[in-house]
Amino acid sequence: MKYRLVLVYFITATLSVTAGKKITGLGNYNLPPFRVTEEKERFWDRVTIGGNVGLQFGTYTNIILSPAIGYIPKSKYLKDKLMVGVGITYMYSRTKYYGINYESNIYGGRTFIRYIIFQNFFAYAEDELLNAPVFINSNGDRQWVNSVFLGGGYLLQLTKKGGIMISVLYNLSWTPIHPLYSSPWNIRVGFML
Repeated sequence: MKYRLVLVYFITATLSVTAGKKITGLGNYNLPPFRVTEEKERFWDRVTIGGNVGLQFGTYTNIILSPAIGYIPKSKYLKDKLMVGVGITYMYSRTKYYGINYESNIYGGRTFIRYIIFQNFFAYAEDELLNAPVFINSNGDRQWVNSVFLGGGYLLQLTKKGGIMISVLYNLSWTPIHPLYSSPWNIRVGFML
């Protein structure tokens, strides 16, 4: 209690001594006004890296590696909801059909766009171009196969820019004799960080 009284006494005495005096000496300096500057956001702060990985072993072996890089453009209208990106895809497949082993290496690229429509639900579009072997009457020939996917999904957000994505996509280019996909529906689980 004694210390509080001493502290109050010194504060009161200091204020009463300086109350009637004019403080001089600062008027000669032109100090700039105080401004809070925002740290400028770098390009790489808006870049995300991720992709899809798929593994299946057994009678039919399938390994898919599909890394991707995305960019979230800065706009006051989009509010970080849009992402555009590119990726590469590699698929290895091996199966036994009527006692004959079939093996293939499929590779190519893709471009995509994702827009978050409501909370973590998003719309998704992708154009994929893959180089695959011709499976019927082939002498080692290869063909380019184009697939256009539309759909949507859910983003389980783990970071500011990304997280785990679960999507259901429909292949608009699919036909019953499509060389790569046995169904027009494609379910994917991927990530972006």
